Amino acid sequence: MLGFRVLVVPLLLCIAGVASASIFGTDDRLVVGHARGTPFAPIGVAYDPESDTYGTGILVDECHVLTAQHVAGDREVDPAGDRFDFLVGQQQGNEFEDRTGASVIASGGFTERRWNRDADWLLLKLDQCLGRQYGHVRLREETPDARPSTLQSAGYPSDLANIRGLLVMDPHCRLVGEAERLWLHTCAGRSGDSGGPLFELERKPNGVEIGVYAIQAAAFPSHVPQEPDGRQFDPDRPFTGLNEAVPVSNILPKIRKYLQLD
Repeated sequence: MLGFRVLVVPLLLCIAGVASASIFGTDDRLVVGHARGTPFAPIGVAYDPESDTYGTGILVDECHVLTAQHVAGDREVDPAGDRFDFLVGQQQGNEFEDRTGASVIASGGFTERRWNRDADWLLLKLDQCLGRQYGHVRLREETPDARPSTLQSAGYPSDLANIRGLLVMDPHCRLVGEAERLWLHTCAGRSGDSGGPLFELERKPNGVEIGVYAIQAAAFPSHVPQEPDGRQFDPDRPFTGLNEAVPVSNILPKIRKYLQLD
């Protein structure tokens, strides 16, 4: 077993700076287990050793992980070929079962200078195809008459000591609006959640799968006492007080050629 406990302490001090986001209303986040064989097993940690920053990564097939590009720090050059680590299979405490290297093979081109938040995604190819052991999520593209209004989210936040370094789920959140090819939502987000999935749990004959519709993108920090709804969404000031996510429909056409999708 690979111990992540020693690694996680410095990481909590070196999370991607633009990743902090909001929690809305009551903080009802839950710690969820994601050891091998559980529905949440495909969700892990993407760690960039060059910038010493981390975020959440999701296995999208046997050999590839999707995360947010700002997890890699504010690179102004194409990150293709840059190296990451991916850790997965968390058991008790902060220990992970497996860790492998990974290389960036595709990205949206996000930079803090341009602040093109709809491009805040990064695809990693793993040295070891851990999706064979831990499974993978299902990428879902919304359609005009099939966009989910209620969602769940998951990631590795760093804001509270009792959940630091653990996988945490927001069990009840909503899509509120859309602007500049981004989804605006009320799913809880903190530094470390970047790249984490916005999803629905899908019941199948052989168990439960995670259907991912978007990943958490860069945003600004705040705690909003009252959760907004669609009636309060202001199209003229769309990013005020809302968290942001890049929909899978922005990403999948650009990465489909790399993936082995069922």
